[in-house]
Amino acid sequence: MKFFKKSQSAVEFLMTYGWAFIAVIVGIGTLSYFGFLNPSNLLPEKCVLQSDVSCIGYKVEPSRITLIMLHSMDNSILIKRIDFGQSCGSSFSETMLSGKEYTFVPENCNNGLRGDKFKSDIIISYIEKNSNLSRNIYGNINSKIE
Repeated sequence: MKFFKKSQSAVEFLMTYGWAFIAVIVGIGTLSYFGFLNPSNLLPEKCVLQSDVSCIGYKVEPSRITLIMLHSMDNSILIKRIDFGQSCGSSFSETMLSGKEYTFVPENCNNGLRGDKFKSDIIISYIEKNSNLSRNIYGNINSKIE
């Protein structure tokens, strides 16, 4: 009879923790269902490029992206192409001079719906005017689609 009392208290102990565990799982599931645990909602909006070209401003829309860049290299460069991951890309033939801002607007993009988050890598292909070498600038962009 003593054995049954010990086993009953062990079962009651496990049931108490079991109900607490189920309540925690239901709470996490509810938060996840309503989007509170979605990491893309927590990402800050930013545009970052490597090298001596800076992202001054940007705007992501469902069918296009506006990118304003500042060129701070010593020599001028010729922008040939800008790609935003799989969603967007356009060819250009714009010479960027040092110390000046330039605006690029690739169109016919498929960025998503207004209000959604947009996250993409940026690849800018250019030619250095002095050496005539083809190079790439890499970066990324996180933004809300307006």
